[in-house]
Amino acid sequence: MFKSWGKHNIRFGGEFRREDIFRNAARFARGQFAFNREFTANPASRGTTADGMAEFMLGMASGGTIGNENGEYDVGSMLAGFVQDDWKVTPNLTVNLGLRYDIFFAPRFPDGRVSAFELDFGRLGRPCG
Repeated sequence: MFKSWGKHNIRFGGEFRREDIFRNAARFARGQFAFNREFTANPASRGTTADGMAEFMLGMASGGTIGNENGEYDVGSMLAGFVQDDWKVTPNLTVNLGLRYDIFFAPRFPDGRVSAFELDFGRLGRPCG
């Protein structure tokens, strides 16, 4: 909005933004391999002759894992307000003053929870079970 008072031109307004956030958390998405020195060992002397780097270079992994992609959907919101004053002090001098304030709220899950870790304070001091 805009308002003019004599030598002052005031602008003020606000903004509310809601952001949908999808975070993909993929542990070991490319896999994790293990090289245990079992394919390059001399059968007569297994404890001292094997080399894990040689097995890596040969591409002979002894095991490994691959993870699942787990994602979460969050909703974040932000609120902002501003005011700006253009003050015409003299015909050759204008002073611009402004103030802006932003508030960022904690992301929430679509069902309203703030985090996946929920505390139950109603059970304090009582045994579980």
